[in-house]
Amino acid sequence: VPDPNGNGNPNEDGENDPTPVIFSENPVIGVAKSVSSVVNNGDGTYAVSYEIVVANLGDVQLLNVQVTDDLSATFAGASFTVDLVTSGDFQANFPGGFDGSSDTNLLVGTDTLVVGAQGTIQLTITVTPGANLGPYNNTAVALAEGPSGTPTSDISDDGTVPDPNGNGNPNEDGENDPTPVIFSENPVIGVAKSVSSVVNNGDGTYAVSYEIVVANLGDVQLLNVQVTDDLSATFAGANGFTVASVSSGDFAVNAGFDGSSDTNLLVGTDTLGVGAQGTIQLTVTVTPGANLGPYNNTAVALAEGPSGTPTSDISDDGTVPDPNGNGNPNEDGENDPTPVTFNTAENPVIGVAKSVSSVVNNGDGTYAVSYEIVVANLGDVQLLNVQVTDDLSATFAGANGFTV
Repeated sequence: VPDPNGNGNPNEDGENDPTPVIFSENPVIGVAKSVSSVVNNGDGTYAVSYEIVVANLGDVQLLNVQVTDDLSATFAGASFTVDLVTSGDFQANFPGGFDGSSDTNLLVGTDTLVVGAQGTIQLTITVTPGANLGPYNNTAVALAEGPSGTPTSDISDDGTVPDPNGNGNPNEDGENDPTPVIFSENPVIGVAKSVSSVVNNGDGTYAVSYEIVVANLGDVQLLNVQVTDDLSATFAGANGFTVASVSSGDFAVNAGFDGSSDTNLLVGTDTLGVGAQGTIQLTVTVTPGANLGPYNNTAVALAEGPSGTPTSDISDDGTVPDPNGNGNPNEDGENDPTPVTFNTAENPVIGVAKSVSSVVNNGDGTYAVSYEIVVANLGDVQLLNVQVTDDLSATFAGANGFTV
């Protein structure tokens, strides 16, 4: 109305007011975070790759886009390092910036994002979970402001869609779920045992040398590696045994091992990397007596993964802990005992010689004949139940008679 009071004078006070216009803005940022991959590095660490999607869900351009991620809070029960932060849509605050702890800004913070647009950030970290395999729940926080400085923020939702129901409000219940990561481990130990040599000591004892091969067949480092060997059970039918030596270039051996009261071959603090193996040399002095075997022996290998998951295996005869190579050393036919037999290692030989020492004429038609008989052990083992026979009746069948 040009003349509100209708008096014909439109220039009066109150009739020349300016016409205002006010613009409203509704800046809305949304963010989602997902786990792209988890790779077991085989040394107790895992490479975790995340993808973070940031979207402009409002009606104005977003300025000073930033995403923060407090990894120190997420992995409080573990340790981690940041390997890489990249983006084809934003300026990453890396290297030299974001570390997930003292600096939690993934971006430089000067980027803009137009209405309806979105961008992604790739984050890769190395985590050492130790005994706690998770889940580790993580959230990122996106922040920005509209052209007039109106702030907006959002806590990430698990997945790749910042606003799952598409209503433009990414902060509703169920749309700010954390992104979990769980680390799996499959510790597998394998062991094989073979007889390296059997040496006859020539006194009724034998030196038996064994070689024990221990292998990590799983996907994580093995901790507290141990091998036990109950020799008292193996040689229960022998007259006795003693442990001559235990040695290894790969493990710390247990100086107290005696195969009976102490059956631990190792100290039990060694580690074994994925795909690695080590050997133990064991020499036992055995007195088999009348029982020459076979004496069947098995060793048992034990260890645990970084989180404490136990693994064990009964030895297979030979030098290969997992003959079929499928990563399972506990299948049928892969836990055969290692036999040792001593009858193939002994060569008993007795020798005898007989000579006439003297012949004396008694002057009465009789003669005193003296013989010497020498009996010798010409073999490689002690001789038992030694006997010498002499059939004089056959020798002196043509004589009138004889007496001993």
